[in-house]
Amino acid sequence: MKDNKDKAHRSEPASIYMLAEQRARVVLPVTEGQLCVDVVHPWVTYVVVLFLALGWAVIGTPVAASERIGTLVVSHSGKYVVDYVTHPSPIPTNEMFEMTVSVRERLKKTSANNVSLEVRAGMSIHNHGMNTMPVVERLADRRFRVKGMLFHMTGPWELVFVINRGILVDKAEQVVYVQ
Repeated sequence: MKDNKDKAHRSEPASIYMLAEQRARVVLPVTEGQLCVDVVHPWVTYVVVLFLALGWAVIGTPVAASERIGTLVVSHSGKYVVDYVTHPSPIPTNEMFEMTVSVRERLKKTSANNVSLEVRAGMSIHNHGMNTMPVVERLADRRFRVKGMLFHMTGPWELVFVINRGILVDKAEQVVYVQ
C-alpha cells in the first residue's frame, strides 16, 4: 500500500495467496486497509471469492471506514475481526515497533466485550519467533496497545492475534512481509 491518502481512492481486485499445508488466503482491498480471510482448503478459496463477488455474503458487511484503524483480519472461527495498525508503518527491520489493535465481533460490528488479547509472531520458514516478548495493554476505548514488537529479520513474519473470552480461544493470523 502506498500512503493513507491513496487508499481511499483505489480499486484493486482481490488477491489469492496459496499458503503451506493446503491453506489459502484471500486479501481484499477495502477503504483504508485490507481484509484477509484464511481458508483451509484451496478449492474453498474459489467459493469464497464467488460469495464475496455477490456482496460480502460469507464474511458479512465490512466495518464502516470511520471505525477502522488499519488492516482487518478475520479470526479462524469467523466470530471476530481484528483491526490493527503498526507504529511506525511500514514495519522496520530490527527496530522496536508498537501496534494499536481493536477486536470487533464480526456480525454485531461492535467492539468485543470481555476479551483479552495476546500477540505472537514468528518466521515458520526459519522455525523461530521474535527475540522479544510483546506486552499488551488494554486502552480505555476498548482497544489494545501492543509494545515490544521486534522483527529482527527481513522476510515473511506470521503475526498471530490470540483472542481469549473466558475459556474460549480464537486466533486471527496474517503474514506480514518485512523489507
